[in-house]
Amino acid sequence: MIPITFLPVIALAILASWLAINYGKPLSAPWLIIFLLSLALQLLLVGVRYGYGIHSILSVQHITGVLVPPLAFLAFNNPKFSRQLILHLIPIIIMGLTVFYAVFYRHSFSSDNIWIRSCTNN
Repeated sequence: MIPITFLPVIALAILASWLAINYGKPLSAPWLIIFLLSLALQLLLVGVRYGYGIHSILSVQHITGVLVPPLAFLAFNNPKFSRQLILHLIPIIIMGLTVFYAVFYRHSFSSDNIWIRSCTNN
């Protein structure tokens, strides 16, 4: 059975592609397209996680969840490159670095590490 959250994914993808094509004109709202695609990705991840029971995508779901509020601001404010834009990108960068650290370096500090066991036994 297909999860119900896949239906808005299709609608958001069609809307984003329609905005991107825009009949040969330059992109008028690039942040809005990125925002719609991030919403579609978030809904797709929710559907895969709860519809099919795949819990390994949880870290990706956290990153996309953190992306949504700053991208909503950028989509509806449509700012130029400025200090305020950088301030809204800081949570995205921090969350990405945190998840990268947790995924790739968490095993070096776990209790299974031989160095930590040898230090605690003495």
